[in-house]
Amino acid sequence: METNASSHQFLICGFGSLGQYCVEGIRQFSSDDSEITFRIINLEHPTEWVIDGEKQITQSLIIGDCRDPFLLKEAGIETAQAALFVTSDERVNIQAALAARAINPKIRLVVRSSKDILNDLLESELGNFTAMNPAELPAAAFVNGVATSDQLAAFEVGGEELVITQHHVGDDGEFKAGNRVVDLQSSTRRIVSWKPKSGIAESPRDVPTNAFYQWDDETILSNEDELTVIQPAESLSQPDRVSAPPVIRKSQGLLRSWLKLPRVQPTIAAGLSVGTMLLIISTLLFKFAVDETDWFEAFSASVVLLTGGYGDLFSPLEADNNLPLWLQIYGLVVTLISLVFLLGVLGLIADAVIHSRLEFLRRKTPIPTRDHIVIIGYKRLARKVIEILNKLNQPFVILSLSEDDLSDTMDPSLPIVKSTIEGSFAAVALQSCRGIMLLTEDELFNIEMALLVKNFAREHQSDLSVVVRVFDSRFSHDARQIIPAAQVLAAYQLAGQAFAASALGEEILGLVKNDDDQIFIADYEVEENKHLGGRMIGDAAYGFGVIPVSLRRSLESRHERKTLKFPSYDLKLETGDHLTVLATINGLKRIEIGEFSPPPRWKLTAQPPLTADFLHTAGSEISRLTGCPLATARDFIESLPNSIELKMYTHQASRLKKSLKPQLEFELELVE
Repeated sequence: METNASSHQFLICGFGSLGQYCVEGIRQFSSDDSEITFRIINLEHPTEWVIDGEKQITQSLIIGDCRDPFLLKEAGIETAQAALFVTSDERVNIQAALAARAINPKIRLVVRSSKDILNDLLESELGNFTAMNPAELPAAAFVNGVATSDQLAAFEVGGEELVITQHHVGDDGEFKAGNRVVDLQSSTRRIVSWKPKSGIAESPRDVPTNAFYQWDDETILSNEDELTVIQPAESLSQPDRVSAPPVIRKSQGLLRSWLKLPRVQPTIAAGLSVGTMLLIISTLLFKFAVDETDWFEAFSASVVLLTGGYGDLFSPLEADNNLPLWLQIYGLVVTLISLVFLLGVLGLIADAVIHSRLEFLRRKTPIPTRDHIVIIGYKRLARKVIEILNKLNQPFVILSLSEDDLSDTMDPSLPIVKSTIEGSFAAVALQSCRGIMLLTEDELFNIEMALLVKNFAREHQSDLSVVVRVFDSRFSHDARQIIPAAQVLAAYQLAGQAFAASALGEEILGLVKNDDDQIFIADYEVEENKHLGGRMIGDAAYGFGVIPVSLRRSLESRHERKTLKFPSYDLKLETGDHLTVLATINGLKRIEIGEFSPPPRWKLTAQPPLTADFLHTAGSEISRLTGCPLATARDFIESLPNSIELKMYTHQASRLKKSLKPQLEFELELVE
């Protein structure tokens, strides 16, 4: 969304921890010549502060209900660039957002909400609206601390599952020492970052970030270098896992829930008792009332009668049916009784099917004993973490220390261990696990457990990762002093940055931590962001310091979108395109305000090609890789030997060298 860099006014409704972190996040997007102002509505004066600037912000604070249209107008909703509704009450957030849209049809609305279906409907109806769940948004950042050493995060873009993986360079394998970094890039893979063992690598000076592109065309991998890669999930070789068919996997939960219904067990008990009694009585009657009947025939006739087979035994159309009338009446009564109990049980089963969504006979995942992750807590953040771990095929176990930890609606197939604090570490094989995630909503309990884990790891000489959830960033900083080996993360601080970016018009799909860098997965509509339109994807990548991972392009003739994974850097962005990128907060800021790092000038001096057939191809290659007009490039090739100045980035120059080298004798040098 196009914004005015000289004046940004934001309305924050709800000023708890998340609201304050939203203010901090928006401030990080400010530039030297921009002026950001905040108006804040809260039901009461904040009692706790997690950011600086209390005095300045208090002057902009309005006490009241953000659903009140008069209060919204007083807070400047009619002239604000965006409004963020981040109270702890989702109902209030939705109501206030609707009131704001009625007053200002054009304002950007960012809402805290976990109602996924409602969020999608409101986005389609209201426009310029986005809703996010702060409990789920930073989940990938938490997973980074304990997931397998080569898998950092998984997320979906345009229906395609993408995975960010980390690799340590060795003497064999796909990422082995001696390979050039540039040769590892492909149409199905992008190198996110390269970290040499010997020190910190820096990107070329024409790329405005040190988070990405830290190599050139001569960079050679060495042992114990570290590569971070993004690629489709389907391209990874996953470990074999026992997985039942969907129908079987969805069974055990329904059976258990059905048996727990208050009417089921008494009905089954009564049915079994009455059925057993009638079976015995019927067997005796058939044995002694019907001539020439043995015990097996009497028992079989009783079973047929109890299962509704009255017509098979007492058919009036059969000429030889000379059974006593009283026995026929008895058989009719028994059949009716059995049908009553049978229909009752079938009715309970149908009721359970409807209420349990056909989840019956589900197979429970076995409890892992090695290289697994222990999770304590089962609120929304933990559920999102579990979803990501499943995508990464990372084994885990949920440790429940209290009945309050679990939910009645949780998936019964999840691996769960119930224990006390004293016996919990042995119950989940903590000494052989990969790490532990403390995700309860009680940050003091999380710190307490982290200290216990620290002592346990010291006693057992275990090198396990610990990730701790807290809410206050200052508490997070202090906790790191006593638990230096743990990653203590403030979930709302991470989410606040995503809310802030969304307020400025970006659609944030998720966020990931890569070492010390916070990486956002952001989606841009080129039509709304004028700073991307008309640029080559490569220019946008290097000039703003981002990594394009997906391009969705409209196919007007078929009224559908075509999704390109890892699109070619030579494509030009057009109006209506949706570009998904990996970006640091600095990259998001640069795109937002149009701070573009222009490419340097290079001088290409070339001799005539070895074959005349290459003349036409060489001109096209120069134009495609550098954005130079095709006619200019062909004129240069046709007048060889000659020189030409081209504007391109270091990585584009590397690709040009690789393309021209087989057929052309040339020199390429940096002018400025």
